[in-house]
Amino acid sequence: MFCRMTKAKIALVFISLVLIATTMLVGCKQQNKKEIIIYTSVDQVFSEPIFNEFEKETGIRVLPVYDVEAAKTTGLVNRLITEKNHPQADVFWNGEFVQTILLKEDGVLAPYISPNASDIPSQYIDPQGYWTGFAGRARVLLVNTNLVAPADYPKSIFDLLDDKWPAKEIGIAYPVFGSTATEAAALYAPLWPEQARAFYQELHDRGVTVVDGISVIRSMVSSGQLMMGLVDTDDACV
Repeated sequence: MFCRMTKAKIALVFISLVLIATTMLVGCKQQNKKEIIIYTSVDQVFSEPIFNEFEKETGIRVLPVYDVEAAKTTGLVNRLITEKNHPQADVFWNGEFVQTILLKEDGVLAPYISPNASDIPSQYIDPQGYWTGFAGRARVLLVNTNLVAPADYPKSIFDLLDDKWPAKEIGIAYPVFGSTATEAAALYAPLWPEQARAFYQELHDRGVTVVDGISVIRSMVSSGQLMMGLVDTDDACV
């Protein structure tokens, strides 16, 4: 989990995620400059302390480019694709792996094996070195405990289809960006496409609250505007 690693460890490891450039860029550009451009979809409140720690340890200045909540990861992915032939970023740090794989398949990424990632299990590292995973998040249902009794807590995302919950009191982020898109892909994998589509169609037909991003769901649940919503564990911890 992200929270189990020290800032220093994360600062040393995050550089190994993905290098966005040609092999020449990876081989010589970084040797000659004392700054690095990082595109990241990780919330600034979490990523900025890591950047600061990295700067202290290496003397390399970090120039971050953050994504907006409404288009988590997708906005930067499209930017990277656009810049494929004239790359601007050195590293892409994001919390969503499906589009990272798409970037690899599209030839946007360059391989890089970081010695600081040597203790990460091989199943979390691309065999060809195009990406390295070093943190995990769970997808959870966040419940406002002032509005929902413990005995009534939902036990599954399919409980969101239960008529006992007012539809407008349930929140999800648009399932086409960031980890919400990954969740949709993960749901389609074990189900027949028709079943997965039916699930989202029913959520739509019920009229659940759909917002720009997960952090919005977190805030609406914690403030009592919603009874429950789908979020990631980092937002739930906040």
